[in-house]
Amino acid sequence: NADMADDIRQPFQEAVDYIRQKTPLPSKTWRDLEGRAHDRGFVVAGATNEALLNDLKSAVEKIPKGLSPDEFEKEFEKAVAKHGWTGWKGEGTPAGRRWRARVIYNANLRTAEAAGRYKQMTDPDVLKRRPFWRYRHGYTRIPAVPRPEHVALDGKIYRATDPIWDKIYPPNDWECSCGVEPLTPEELKEMGKDGPDEPPDLGTRPIVDPRTGETVQTTNGIGFGWDHAPGQSWAQGVIPPELQKPLDPPIRPVHPDEPKPLPPLRDIARPFEAPKLPAGRPEA
Repeated sequence: NADMADDIRQPFQEAVDYIRQKTPLPSKTWRDLEGRAHDRGFVVAGATNEALLNDLKSAVEKIPKGLSPDEFEKEFEKAVAKHGWTGWKGEGTPAGRRWRARVIYNANLRTAEAAGRYKQMTDPDVLKRRPFWRYRHGYTRIPAVPRPEHVALDGKIYRATDPIWDKIYPPNDWECSCGVEPLTPEELKEMGKDGPDEPPDLGTRPIVDPRTGETVQTTNGIGFGWDHAPGQSWAQGVIPPELQKPLDPPIRPVHPDEPKPLPPLRDIARPFEAPKLPAGRPEA
């Protein structure tokens, strides 16, 4: 029954909300935003046109509502043609164009779903009932070539509040299909466990940042740029509600004929005198 199918296939509202609150930002490479900054900014590497970014974001917002990869590919091609976007990686061949659309689709789908799940699982009532999280390798699909480091985490259980999740909360690389399952204390006992596992010392490895050319340290076993929990700052309210809306003014180049100098300091300065310590109080 088609009507019943529509009723069952409900949009993942938290994932929709996560994408919707992002602000489109111009970028040259995927490294222009780092880690948790992706919780606030919507970027497509190489896209700098405001109207193009808005159209791509509109298409991406439909993904957690049920938009299929093929449907997104059509919307991607429509936006590219409409705004004459050229010079992007993959545009030269049909296979390359399809690959680029799928990369955008999968990255946004997996991070939005992860962010939505994070918000659900960290709800105080849920967290009280299910205070443990279990890492699940291949949670959404079994990869053709599993990453050994991700397989090694499969089944490991840590407290939801353990800092280890700041690094290993999936997805942990491009096309990573790992996930997290919340557990109750009773479920741990049924597994024969008295408590959570001991978090590992993952350590770091040096890697050259393709944007700056500098050598930086990144977490072992986690893809470069993925060692953070997607949606964490959004779910925890680190991004204030008043900032969870498009920035004003919208992104656009500043015309040289429209200078906006800062006001002189003397016009905004106010007298200030530091309070004095009570008599007899030490400086410390």
